[in-house]
Amino acid sequence: MNPSSKLFERVQDVLRRRHYSYQTEKSYIQWIKRFVAFQLSHVSP
Repeated sequence: MNPSSKLFERVQDVLRRRHYSYQTEKSYIQWIKRFVAFQLSHVSP
């Protein structure tokens, strides 16, 4: 299991405990995926 999937599991767990809707959960996960991809593409050498 890679670290990012562990992150998504934790986010999903928190959102479900707070009774967020399924659509909100999907949106947050997609936003986080895009954010992580952006950050990884802009890492300084």
